[in-house]
Amino acid sequence: MTTLGVEGTMVVKKDTRAPRHAEIPVPNLHVMNVMKSMKSRGYVTEEFSWQHYYFYLTDDGILFLRSY
Repeated sequence: MTTLGVEGTMVVKKDTRAPRHAEIPVPNLHVMNVMKSMKSRGYVTEEFSWQHYYFYLTDDGILFLRSY
């Protein structure tokens, strides 16, 4: 499964003990926490299915990443 298969989408497996994310050389827990923070700021929306989180960028998230 590709993590960034659709532009503006991030898939994260619900596994806090995974040493690395499937596609990014960062611990999985760090990716989960960054996405949770972005969700609380309204930059992404979240769906959960079959032990995977699916995050989708919002318009505010796109503007934030462009300015960052």
